Amino acid sequence: MRASFLLLVLAACVPARRKVEGNIVRDIRFEGNQGRLFSGQTDYELRGALQSKASGVGLTLWPFLYTVDPRAYRPDFVETDARRLEVWYAHHGWFDAQVQGWEVRSVRPPSERRAGVVDVVGHVVPGPQSLVRSIEVEGVPPTLSAVVSAALRKSYAQEGDPFDQVALEDTRASIVRFLQDHARPYATAEMSVVAYPDEQAVDVVYRVEPGIVGTIGPVRIQGEKAVDERFIEEAVRLRTGDAFKQQELREAQRRLFELGTFSVVTVEPDLSDPTRADVPIKVRVTETKFRRFRWGVGFDYDSYVPIVRTSSRLRDTNLFGELLEAEIGGNVGLAVGLSEADFYSRLPTWGVDAALRDPRLFDQRVSFEVHGSVTQDIYNGLWAYQRPEGDVALVIRATDHVQLRFGPHAERYRFLGEFGPKVQAAQQRLFGIESDEAFVYELTSLDQQAQWDWRNDPVRTTRGSLYSLGLREAIPITPNGYGFFRATGEARRFVPLRFADREAAFPLTLATRTAATVVLPFQKGGSIPLPERAYLGGPTSIRGFRPNQVGPYTTLCTYDDTSGGDVVRYHLPEGGSLAAQATAELRYDWVYGVLLSGFVDAGALTNDASTLSASDLRWSGGLGARYDTVIGPLRFDLSVRPLYPEDQGPSRYTQCRDLDALPRTIDFVDNFTSRRTELFPLAIVFYLTFGEAI
Repeated sequence: MRASFLLLVLAACVPARRKVEGNIVRDIRFEGNQGRLFSGQTDYELRGALQSKASGVGLTLWPFLYTVDPRAYRPDFVETDARRLEVWYAHHGWFDAQVQGWEVRSVRPPSERRAGVVDVVGHVVPGPQSLVRSIEVEGVPPTLSAVVSAALRKSYAQEGDPFDQVALEDTRASIVRFLQDHARPYATAEMSVVAYPDEQAVDVVYRVEPGIVGTIGPVRIQGEKAVDERFIEEAVRLRTGDAFKQQELREAQRRLFELGTFSVVTVEPDLSDPTRADVPIKVRVTETKFRRFRWGVGFDYDSYVPIVRTSSRLRDTNLFGELLEAEIGGNVGLAVGLSEADFYSRLPTWGVDAALRDPRLFDQRVSFEVHGSVTQDIYNGLWAYQRPEGDVALVIRATDHVQLRFGPHAERYRFLGEFGPKVQAAQQRLFGIESDEAFVYELTSLDQQAQWDWRNDPVRTTRGSLYSLGLREAIPITPNGYGFFRATGEARRFVPLRFADREAAFPLTLATRTAATVVLPFQKGGSIPLPERAYLGGPTSIRGFRPNQVGPYTTLCTYDDTSGGDVVRYHLPEGGSLAAQATAELRYDWVYGVLLSGFVDAGALTNDASTLSASDLRWSGGLGARYDTVIGPLRFDLSVRPLYPEDQGPSRYTQCRDLDALPRTIDFVDNFTSRRTELFPLAIVFYLTFGEAI
């Protein structure tokens, strides 16, 4: 049925070669171009400068020939494209570059019913590339020389680099921006370039006019309707008489966006009169829809538990016209099967949550939040559970980059199912519970979090840093409670990398992350519940391991007497009291919203820091790709690592017969091999998920 439907769809389409008369361009490439990958001079960059466009390889491949947009060959574009290409070369330092001609190579001849297919080959002679010999700045008073020097140090154009018109223009804009951030609102800069092709050198001079010292003038707000203007004034925080800083205007715009009630925000200075010291500021806002409803579907798979889910969410960002934020959401799913445990083959999963936030306290620097949820899901691919939880928190924005959060938290785990006495005893022993009651544990705690965020973009970060610290003091107030201290810390750093022959058209970014978790019971020898212990492995940890698979684990076997003694194995990670990890990832912003990466992850997990040794170290490395979507980057990571002791089997078997004492599956390859044979020497794990690992 599906195949027939596909054939009908294709039959209704017209092949690309029937849409155009004459010839269609399949590909455009260049002979004589010496551009290497990451050089900024590849055929892809050259094609971007042309008026002519290529159709792509799908033009002659079934079934893609039905979907390709054909690009006709236009002989009248040849002369224009030659000039465009020589200008592109000149803007990148190849002042003597020549386009010697174009060659049209036939791929498929035309017929009465179909257009011909051709490849266009450009013959180029780039010649030598000129370098920036000197960069000078004129017109800067001594009091501002340090500001301009800082702008030059952080710019993409440096002496000795290949000439790049775009990088030099960016440097000019950077000089102006730095001056405007230091109370010079009317600063201007002009650039002059003198090229010496015979010497392969370029001298650059920036002539700067700092202008007068400026202050923030009157602030006018335009465009609001339902939102009270006092809320906008509190978010803008621009005070008449303060020193003018362009950065403060950008921060005011960001704060208005964070209110969640505006779709368009502009904060612009009126620079029409360069003699006026108090610069008028104009704030324009366009309100967005306050109520939003979202619905989606998803799919989870891990530990042989595939779960299909659907979720919905309703959000109001201006409740009662007072900028109160209310949100309610829910999800419903179905665990459709387990490899060994039929108990969960039809398990429904669901969740409901609600939140209320008041961001208006203390001049919008403090917000009050209440959140509650109830969830039914599967813990670590093992046992079904229900968990109600709730939080009350105060969130303090100490500065625009520093945020503090603290408040009480409570939750209750209750595992579902008619477990026998042996299974329940094993569960309680593994979780550190001593009780004759049903398997349940409760957690009441005080939580504190702090975050310092200096990233230039929270989604596609290329520069800056992020630091976070989280503390939890669990205080037992019920017989099923626990007492312990948990601390997590993390540091991320993003550095744009430059090479001698390349500026910033396709930047490389080095992203690094270090993190650590420490969990200590209040009483010596006290127990810590498994969900609160430290773990490693997963899509945001050591990616060569499946989630939580670093370190020892226990395998618990149960038998179903009604079905002839079928065995069910539960592989339960034990975690540790101390975990540390580090990641380095090199990202290349490629084309069409695609980002390529190479990464190395490493970490160690232990229960006793005094016994930590090199044998506890785990690492993996791999390659990945990301694609920008409306809900964030879709990420694919493929990681490879050597085998470690936990790959050979669990630290102990509980209630397992000899023939049933089999270790867990560790990676993709292991799904297709017998666990009784020798393991493949490497573990290969891949993840397909949304969001970055760092």
